[in-house]
Amino acid sequence: MIKCKGKVKKHCILFLLVLLLGCLCTIQPVYAKGSCTLSVRNGEDITVKLKKAIKKYDTIRIPGGTYRVSGSLTLDNKTAIQATSGRVVLQQRKNRKSIFTSSRSTKKLSLTGITLDGQGRSGSLLYVKNASGLTLKNVQFVNSRSYGLYVNRSKATLTDCAFYNNKTTSLYALSSSDLKMTNCTLGKGKEGICLNSKAKGYLTNVQISDMSNVGLSLNGSAKLTGAINSTFVRCNAKGVYIRKGCSATLQNCTIAANGLDGIYVDNAKAWLNDCLITGNGHAEQTAVYNSVGYGLRIRNKASVVMRGGRVNNNLGYGVICSSGTLDVQGSPGAYCEFMYNAWSGLSFSGRSTSISMNYARCSENGYDPKGNSEGQNGHGLGVTDGARGQVRNSIFDSNGVCGISLFGNGSVLDIESCTASSNGRHGIGGRKGITLTAANMVLNNNVQHGIMLLDNGTGFISGVTASNNGKFGLDIGQTTKNVTVSGCTTNANNDGVYVYAARNVQISNTQGSQNLRYGLYVSTDGAASLSGNTFSNNFRKDISIY
Repeated sequence: MIKCKGKVKKHCILFLLVLLLGCLCTIQPVYAKGSCTLSVRNGEDITVKLKKAIKKYDTIRIPGGTYRVSGSLTLDNKTAIQATSGRVVLQQRKNRKSIFTSSRSTKKLSLTGITLDGQGRSGSLLYVKNASGLTLKNVQFVNSRSYGLYVNRSKATLTDCAFYNNKTTSLYALSSSDLKMTNCTLGKGKEGICLNSKAKGYLTNVQISDMSNVGLSLNGSAKLTGAINSTFVRCNAKGVYIRKGCSATLQNCTIAANGLDGIYVDNAKAWLNDCLITGNGHAEQTAVYNSVGYGLRIRNKASVVMRGGRVNNNLGYGVICSSGTLDVQGSPGAYCEFMYNAWSGLSFSGRSTSISMNYARCSENGYDPKGNSEGQNGHGLGVTDGARGQVRNSIFDSNGVCGISLFGNGSVLDIESCTASSNGRHGIGGRKGITLTAANMVLNNNVQHGIMLLDNGTGFISGVTASNNGKFGLDIGQTTKNVTVSGCTTNANNDGVYVYAARNVQISNTQGSQNLRYGLYVSTDGAASLSGNTFSNNFRKDISIY
């Protein structure tokens, strides 16, 4: 044995203490094991019994009944709390306290058959941080004055859970949390689900309704990797709100009867597959709602892809976009629908705005267009103020003003193989410096014109059939730029082709018959270059040039 004296002895003792402390620091914590069933009476305050059980056991069973909890209970690693029979209701009796908290690196944390009732006084009913495996089955979160479930840097799986009457957000997930929900219901609160700070969520058969603010909210680069067969209805503001840097995929979802917008995509990305967006908005502006509301709102360079689905019966526009893109992808057997919306089916405006549309139907929109404007409202599709559009294989019929309105400030539309019929004014209306390319179109039975192109517009019109329109098949007027008409047919209109105050017009290989006045009319202040045309059997004159 080595003996130490004086300063050497003190140094040895100090060394041994440091060594011992280091050993203690490396000892892993010992967690509770085994299971127990609490012996409790209905109505009892079980705080002390439950706290002791959590420290001693990893599985705790509670007989069905209603019990009081005073303060917060800290859940340990691998804690499971289960109802043995019926439902266990835990009522918080202390102000501003969570019922359960867990902030350690828990691996397996679960609740089954439990109702957490904040009694209008608790903080978050369940607060979880750094949990790699939170499992909730048949758990109810009710009457919290704050959050129902607050999940931070955790992975959570919820099945058959319900959230009601929570005053802040029913379920709040942040800091890269990963949330999976199946067969869950959220209702009558302020906000349903909020994913924030790179959190991820996947929802299957989740129903969110009757929120005083937003049903589902994404912020801080959060991702909704999927919402399948879910509903977002009757929320006072927005059904789904996707903010800057976020992305969301919804499939077979219903977004209906929300007070302002069904879906609001703001500088974010969304994929909408076979969704129903219907009945959103308010009938009129009020002190509470400063906007009537829309089915789908796209702004600030947001990007939305819509595959199949219906945007119907919304009380403003079905879709409105002031900056961003929409790609509509239907199929021959399943057109995307934009129908019965009060103002227009779709409205796109601004130079940073564009729409691509294939196999869509825009019908009976604009039954209540504000001002019946050719530039803004009452249309199947409006492309205005510098926006761009490409449309294929689509139908625009029975809209209040125009099937398609192309209006103002360099707006551009390329449309092919579509029909625009029985609209309140024109099949296609183009005014004020626009560019229209229309090919292989059918434009029949519109109240005024098949195509109206005015006010310094440019047009390339080919293979168009315009018949039985109340005024003109093709109305070309006040155009100082180039307009080309080739291979068109204009039958049984008032006039087939009508040109006035336009001098740079080329008409070739076009035919017209059975028009009530003229096959071709060119006014005294207009001019047209003609080649290979056939106008015959028109009632007043085949060709009238002054």
